[in-house]
Amino acid sequence: MPELPPDIPSNGAKGRILVVDDEADIRESLEALLEMEGYRIELAQNGTEGQHKIETGNYDLVLLDLMMPDRSGMEVLRDVRERDRETPIFMITAYGSVEVAVSALKNGANDFFSKPWDNEKLLIE
Repeated sequence: MPELPPDIPSNGAKGRILVVDDEADIRESLEALLEMEGYRIELAQNGTEGQHKIETGNYDLVLLDLMMPDRSGMEVLRDVRERDRETPIFMITAYGSVEVAVSALKNGANDFFSKPWDNEKLLIE
């Protein structure tokens, strides 16, 4: 898994991260892991909710699942990138392949990683 962005200085707090994934276990485990590291976390349970939060909120990073039942992460990525090229978006998926990773990067993802991931590689030292 790629490293998260560096700490965002704001009264000693780290950055704000949105986790968009239809699997509750994934959302909750990322929330617990990242909150332990001092990040402020928001959750979205599907692509539609995630896109709405991205468009109305301000995040230092978005972790966006590729395969969701209502809208794919790739669709959300393309729609968000039409209006927002700045917010870092990392795609996450259990169905990773080189082709999918290349497609995600071409569509504006900043990085891509597969489930399951290594928690040690996720955290910033």
